[in-house]
Amino acid sequence: MASYFPSFMVQNPWAFWALLALLVPLILHLLSKRRAKLIKFANVALITMPELKNSQQIRLNQFWLLLLRMLLLIVSILLLAKVSLNEALISHEEVYLLSADWLNHSDKNERQQLIVNSSNKPIYLLGQHTALINADEILTWQAPLTQPQAQNNLLALKVFTALLTPETKLKLFVTDRANQYRVNDKNTRLVLANTIDWQVKRTFPEHQKHYNNVMNVVIIYDQDRFADLKYFQQALNLIKQHIAPKLSLSSFLNVELENSVSYQQTMLINPHWLFYLSSKAIDNTVSNAIENGTNVIVDGHVGGKVDGNVTAEKPELNLMPDKRLVVDKDSSDLLSAEAVFYRRAQALAFAEQLKSNLISQTDEVLWQVTQKNGAALPLLTKSSLSFYPQTSGDTVKVESDVYQLHSRFSPAWSNLLVSKQFPLLLQNLLFSSWQNVQRQAQQTLSQKQISQLVVTDKNASLLAAKNLTTPRLKNITTLNVQQPAKRNDYTELLMVLLLLLLIVERIVSEVSRTNKTTEKVADNKTGGARVRSAKAAG
Repeated sequence: MASYFPSFMVQNPWAFWALLALLVPLILHLLSKRRAKLIKFANVALITMPELKNSQQIRLNQFWLLLLRMLLLIVSILLLAKVSLNEALISHEEVYLLSADWLNHSDKNERQQLIVNSSNKPIYLLGQHTALINADEILTWQAPLTQPQAQNNLLALKVFTALLTPETKLKLFVTDRANQYRVNDKNTRLVLANTIDWQVKRTFPEHQKHYNNVMNVVIIYDQDRFADLKYFQQALNLIKQHIAPKLSLSSFLNVELENSVSYQQTMLINPHWLFYLSSKAIDNTVSNAIENGTNVIVDGHVGGKVDGNVTAEKPELNLMPDKRLVVDKDSSDLLSAEAVFYRRAQALAFAEQLKSNLISQTDEVLWQVTQKNGAALPLLTKSSLSFYPQTSGDTVKVESDVYQLHSRFSPAWSNLLVSKQFPLLLQNLLFSSWQNVQRQAQQTLSQKQISQLVVTDKNASLLAAKNLTTPRLKNITTLNVQQPAKRNDYTELLMVLLLLLLIVERIVSEVSRTNKTTEKVADNKTGGARVRSAKAAG
């Protein structure tokens, strides 16, 4: 016999703290004093005085009115919590489950065959918000023009199966792209209670040749670095021609930048990357850009600082080794060939010039060389910075990277600029995240490898069945599964109930108040009669 168990969904669980307000009407009713019952009698002299009870004794007064008011509070709290009921799927039923990536790579014939084979069984679209999908939506599905971000199928599967009975079988249609299957760092496999029939479609992902987003690059340089600027311009133009057609390059001489309208307007949009080929201390404009997410690459300087500017040379900061400093390409993800450096210098420090809204700083050495005495010298370091947002109301922290080269981007200092790998070096720096996504998109798994990531455990099935014996209370923020056909929202019902309770409470309260007034009037009349009887007797 088919059976199902409900799952209660609560959108605002914090609202249940308001249940403490139920104590207020309870305390008020307990502390209220009941009036003595008025009894009419002709001859008050014949009445014997009863033993007086303690007037401070706590008694529950007007029980039904108290109950109504507490019900009003409970219904109001349920409305605030936004409680709904999601029915679990029927036991022993087979459910079809599709990933968006399968739909993107399938043709019309495959989708039509899927609908025919489903035999009117429920079909769900797997995702962060798993929901029912009908035949028309499947047949008219359109793949996005740009490559979508890969979703974690295993995480979505774990969330969705929380609504199923252990006996429910899943027929899962997915692709073989490896970036869709991630468990976590602690567990290598996902343990589920349901049996899964894997339908893995083989894909041939196309490499996205061009970076189609906007990329804004700014170069700030000193007058003596004009020749070095030309190498950057040539390399970035090659990148724009072959990789990033929307790359925008602007260069500014580091002289009176505060009076340059073009410079101020360019920096106002917070460029994605800034190459700082200067020995001068950064200005507030650069500092603000870094704190708003601009990544910076800065190289070394050859002198000491006076009032923030380099004026006096310090030769001891520069090393002229007996041998050339060589960075092995195998020790770096940025290099395609060995890099040779002839001189080394102290990099311009940025961190101390930033404002106090710096949250954290993490430093790592990307390139280093070893001297004859065994001492390691850093050549390229990376500082990952986190800042408090400058925009009020924004709670997401801002992150930026500062790369510091302990040499110079100059032919007199290294062979980087004159070699063919310089454009590749800039490409790896500017588009490392995009390239990682591209590489991950090319990785695939076999059906056996995918199915081994999920294990059907008998004990897990028993535990799941035990959990289904009672209604489950779940937070909708962690269980984002939509079941339009099986979801009952009680908002309208609760609103009607709240209105009815409010009307009844007002009626009962008014009746109670009228009775009290009648008793008071009768008491006053009786009191007057007793006074008149006493006068007549006297």
